[in-house]
Amino acid sequence: MSRAGTDFLGYRRLNPPVEIVTPERGREVYADAADLLERLDVLAAGETPVLQITQSAQHADSDAVGALNALLRQPGGLHLFRRAARAAGVPYSAKNTRWQVEFLFKYLGFTWHRSAA
Repeated sequence: MSRAGTDFLGYRRLNPPVEIVTPERGREVYADAADLLERLDVLAAGETPVLQITQSAQHADSDAVGALNALLRQPGGLHLFRRAARAAGVPYSAKNTRWQVEFLFKYLGFTWHRSAA
């Protein structure tokens, strides 16, 4: 469910959008941070792993994807991430915003690589 129409200030807009690949749904594109974080909550509750994460012409390395899957499988893992985001202060403490997604990538130590054209 996209909330893009209610994001008047653009705090949740992911520019460029984030793509995740799961075996369950295949390629999923998220331009709204709240939608992406909600999907991660759903993935944390289930057994579906994330296979790949891409943003613009860059993809996260396999260690970063593994770290995200480990966070999702750890009981209370997303809660620990949200506590760390609150401790990091403004703007990362703002719930369901592009800054919280940015902090998630930093928190997990994402290394981005250029995708082959």
